[in-house]
Amino acid sequence: MKAYIFANGDFPHPNFVQQMIHDDDLLIAADAGYYHIRQIGLVPTIVIGDLDSILAEDQDLLLAEKIPTIKHPVNKDETDLDLCLRYALEMDVEEIIVTGAFGGRVDQTLGNMMILDDPKFIGRKVKLEDGITEAFFIDQGREIVGKPGDTISLIPWGVPVTGITTIGLQYPLNVETLFPNQSRGISNRMITNLCTIEFDQGTLFCVHIRNEREE
Repeated sequence: MKAYIFANGDFPHPNFVQQMIHDDDLLIAADAGYYHIRQIGLVPTIVIGDLDSILAEDQDLLLAEKIPTIKHPVNKDETDLDLCLRYALEMDVEEIIVTGAFGGRVDQTLGNMMILDDPKFIGRKVKLEDGITEAFFIDQGREIVGKPGDTISLIPWGVPVTGITTIGLQYPLNVETLFPNQSRGISNRMITNLCTIEFDQGTLFCVHIRNEREE
């Protein structure tokens, strides 16, 4: 079972997301992410947030359909997505996939990425996904499945990442270091259907942009 969290950002490829979901997966709406779930013809497992972006009539519909809702104050320290991630961590799921996390306000997009830097998420299967782009943190070796021509960007997070070796990329790294104030790890290309990333120390933020959207 996986948990899909629907944030209120761009939702450019609903069919891609819909095809990923299985009947037993949890569908968690972060406030107006509720509308993305409705867009693909599904019903949220639960709605979490301050509900300031859900119309009053739709809040009435939540009650009528007896959809569980956890309402938080508008004046709070956490974003709705943060609250949803905390909830998902308490569930017995093998992976957490956040969609609708890109686009819109730059601060919100950056915040969505930075939340995943929490030690609770590093090392777990948690990623941002919109159908073209997936993004996640790596604190140890990782294999990425894609296609030749896909873009892979490796961004050292906060401190230099040492001993990086890659296989399956156009511009390979061989026991090298990436620094957070340099752009060397940006816009590499996959040359096979699988690339491997290994390193000694540090944390990488990986962005995988598919060359062609999968339907």
